[in-house]
Amino acid sequence: MKDVESFLDNPGEKDVSVQEIFTEDMFVELEKSMTKIGWASVRSYWENDFKNRKIVSQFMKVGVYLIIV
Repeated sequence: MKDVESFLDNPGEKDVSVQEIFTEDMFVELEKSMTKIGWASVRSYWENDFKNRKIVSQFMKVGVYLIIV
């Protein structure tokens, strides 16, 4: 568990952009599923914000913080 905490605190070069882990193809598949159940498109958020964030420091940590608060 300490290794996970250490990684989250200091991901270094492994703190890659979200789009390197969650690819455009994966997003398209998710978007199709969301549209199929009547959810609004989030493509603008993906294109203009989420895909360019760093996966650990700008995405995971922010998400965990929002859940805790």
